[in-house]
Amino acid sequence: MKPAILIFTFSFFFLVISCKPKSEPVDYGSDSCHYCKMTIVSKQFASELVTQKGRVYKFDAIECMVHQLAEDAETPMGLYLIHDYLNGSDDFVDATKAYYLISEDIQSPMGAHLAGFKELHQAEQFKEKNGGEIFTWEELQAKIKH
Repeated sequence: MKPAILIFTFSFFFLVISCKPKSEPVDYGSDSCHYCKMTIVSKQFASELVTQKGRVYKFDAIECMVHQLAEDAETPMGLYLIHDYLNGSDDFVDATKAYYLISEDIQSPMGAHLAGFKELHQAEQFKEKNGGEIFTWEELQAKIKH
């Protein structure tokens, strides 16, 4: 009887660990935005939502991700991810902890002039040179929904 309990315990922990939500790399020029169906071409604006079950939704612009969240508030999300506008790497940033700038000098794919920044000081420096308005994740969602 004890071996059966041991096997069940290990199987349960393996299942829990394997279901942890994780991002997927974006295949730029090939992957399509889940919301607007445009091809994702710009790393600076790409974003992802990952459900708690591990399904990945890719977006060509942060505003598409926010619109998707507004339309589908029922699906439990595990990860909210963006790329840092200034970084240029393939690494995603936690969207809920990032800062957002809307500035006419930002040419985002959907025309919202929106970019995400990992650090507040980065957004502030960009704003000093280019103007605009800075938002937190919560403020951005409220602004775009209206």
